[in-house]
Amino acid sequence: MRVNFFILESPLQVASACKVSELFDSESFFFIRLNGDKNNDDLIYREMDKVSKETHRVFFKTKRGSRISLLLCFARLLIHYIRFIGRIDGVFIGHWQSRWMRVSSVIIKLQNIGIVDDGLATISAIRQLNTLKKNRFLLKYLPTFYTSFDINIPYPKIVSCKKKKQVSCKVGSFAIIIGTPLVEKGIINFGLYEKIINNISSHMKSKSMDIIYIPHRAEGQLLDRYDSDIKIMTLDKSVEDYFKELISFPSFVFSFYSTALVNLSEVYKGPSFYSILLDENDIESNFKSIVLNSYEYIFSLNSIKVVPYENIYNI
Repeated sequence: MRVNFFILESPLQVASACKVSELFDSESFFFIRLNGDKNNDDLIYREMDKVSKETHRVFFKTKRGSRISLLLCFARLLIHYIRFIGRIDGVFIGHWQSRWMRVSSVIIKLQNIGIVDDGLATISAIRQLNTLKKNRFLLKYLPTFYTSFDINIPYPKIVSCKKKKQVSCKVGSFAIIIGTPLVEKGIINFGLYEKIINNISSHMKSKSMDIIYIPHRAEGQLLDRYDSDIKIMTLDKSVEDYFKELISFPSFVFSFYSTALVNLSEVYKGPSFYSILLDENDIESNFKSIVLNSYEYIFSLNSIKVVPYENIYNI
């Protein structure tokens, strides 16, 4: 039996890869790098438990920032490559910007590499590779992206995995803020992030709304500095899975440029979805490209309203 080889390292990548694997008759082999963060690793296990198709799977635990650990991971991956050599149909990775993933995939299969969705980071990767369209030699080696995002460009090749049914729902007197690790990643400073979250809280209180803040698993220990009226809800599942369990839905859903915001806005009719727009000058220069590409995509959606953070009180 032929095998598709998946190299992954986050819950979202695993969820995306599971959907892609269903497109093929081949068996699937999942090589998943765990980073040692309990929330991250538990979510990965949870996503793998959803897989209905029989798969081969290997989990390899690494230590964050350890090059030796990463080299051992790479060596383990090569061992499994040898195990399936001669039977591999396709190689799929979870993140195009990940150097260890790119190197691994090229060793296994030089051409026809597949990339599964990795949230809105996928948008930037596609737009970056689109700039190579004039180089005919490199076009032969561009990967194929398997994504649920609506992107219409000639290069690189896009395979649509969009299978979302809209659901009409009743809303209640509460708002949800989906957290994003902008501070932890060094994209903006905590003072600005705190100000925006507390301003949303203040405005929602004026509308007699309860406020729930759902932190991203990568957020730090600063949550107690938010407005005391904000209820912090830490999930052991994805935000999308949490919404599936709701009976009453929020009237308002806020985030910055989170993938969950995009996914939810395309499924649920009833809540109002808002993307809080950051000022370009407030974004750390190393991250401007990926952040602005994400916002540009959200601007194209009818399901989300983009609001500059200075205009929150006009909602």
